[in-house]
Amino acid sequence: MSLPAGGGFIARVWPCRQRLWGGIQPDNGIPRARSRSEGLHLALACWAAFSCGPLFAGQYDYGGGYSLAHDSNITRTPSPQPEWTNALFAGIAYEEHTIDVNARFLAQGEQRYYVRNVFQDDFSAYLNGAAIWTMSPQLSWFVEENFREVRVDLTQPDVPTNRTEISSFNTGPDLTVRFDSVNAAEIGGRYERFDIRGPGDSKRLFGRARLIHRVSPYTTLSANYEAARIYFEDAATYPQVLRMDGFLRLEMRQLPHALTLDIGTSRVIRPGAPELDGRLGRVSFSRQLTPESTLSASYLSQYSDTFTDSLRGIANPMFPGDSAIVPGADVVTGDLYYLQRGEIDFLSGAPGARFGYSLRGYARKVDYLTQPLDFNDWGTWLDLGWRPSVMTRVYFVGRYSRRTFLDFVQTDIDSTRTAGVTYALNRNMNLSFEASRTSHSSTIPSGDYVDWRGVLLLGYSTGPLYSAQSRR
Repeated sequence: MSLPAGGGFIARVWPCRQRLWGGIQPDNGIPRARSRSEGLHLALACWAAFSCGPLFAGQYDYGGGYSLAHDSNITRTPSPQPEWTNALFAGIAYEEHTIDVNARFLAQGEQRYYVRNVFQDDFSAYLNGAAIWTMSPQLSWFVEENFREVRVDLTQPDVPTNRTEISSFNTGPDLTVRFDSVNAAEIGGRYERFDIRGPGDSKRLFGRARLIHRVSPYTTLSANYEAARIYFEDAATYPQVLRMDGFLRLEMRQLPHALTLDIGTSRVIRPGAPELDGRLGRVSFSRQLTPESTLSASYLSQYSDTFTDSLRGIANPMFPGDSAIVPGADVVTGDLYYLQRGEIDFLSGAPGARFGYSLRGYARKVDYLTQPLDFNDWGTWLDLGWRPSVMTRVYFVGRYSRRTFLDFVQTDIDSTRTAGVTYALNRNMNLSFEASRTSHSSTIPSGDYVDWRGVLLLGYSTGPLYSAQSRR
């Protein structure tokens, strides 16, 4: 499939997708299966930035940096192993907002060198991007992709040998038919791929239909039906799945409030297995309390998977600065699961403000269909930022989580405290130092560890779209 010329950013970069398969394959101890997305993302970003920059209708910034880190216990085991790590990284960020194209993406590659060879040197790539090409008022084409590293085994420490790469790719059209000024229908289709360096690869055919009624300039009601056919390459482990969702949606957007409510049901059909029926409920609410503070809350109850939750973290191409949603399960698997998740967030402080902070609390339950890895967990996040001067920023980050597995006896408690300072050497160069303490306690024998970490980072960026930092 190819897009015609003149379609903005998507049309210019899309043909490269078929030519750039391959790339660098890190050897970090995890068995690697062939991935259709290896090396594509970084190569595509570099080609777009440096070969076709004059064609861009939007804005792009690029940069990179070097970091030196020391861990007191890089293997995160009861027997500490200290290690020094050198890292080089480079990336690019792009935005385009025109009549026919809205696009955002950020791509970065990072090479790590372990001085004492506790782990093997490795390379990783990261891409988060989405684009909407409006071919006419009735027809649009969507492209989304998220390429990143994720954890493999949730019961083991989060170290390089317990990580692998996944690619979530989604593309297809949306057709809108307007009956009158308040009633419309929308039909959409997607081709989707979920690639894992390991078992669980799948391709998907997704379709949806929506009847929309605008109650007022700020309120919309819709009836929605969505269906996805999932074809797993490892059919012996994961059978073919048909998932169908039907729900009613209420959307209200009138400042300072925003509300989205979905109520419906889900069906999951698998050959040779009982049909599954479940509730589908999603609600998100936000209120802007002051010009610099926002309170938001959300809850969802639905069948989901790693692919679906990975797409939640993709940057919204229509709204610069739109925050990503935390995935439902932070571990890779081809299995489906029933997810229940609630979250409340408070944000205070506009970008660039002298002082700002955010608070987040969440609780979730994940029930896998086939794998014995069901768990409950909850956690809290705290972020503080202070600018004593225009050139200096001081920050503190706190994370706490408690996870209990339901299919076997194991409870894990994780806590991370981080403090850092960033100093702007000039308009493009930043120097930062960060110190952190990560602790883990578990009910399993020899599961406790503590890791003290210090990082010195020198970063370069041409502008605000790209910030020089590690994205592993």
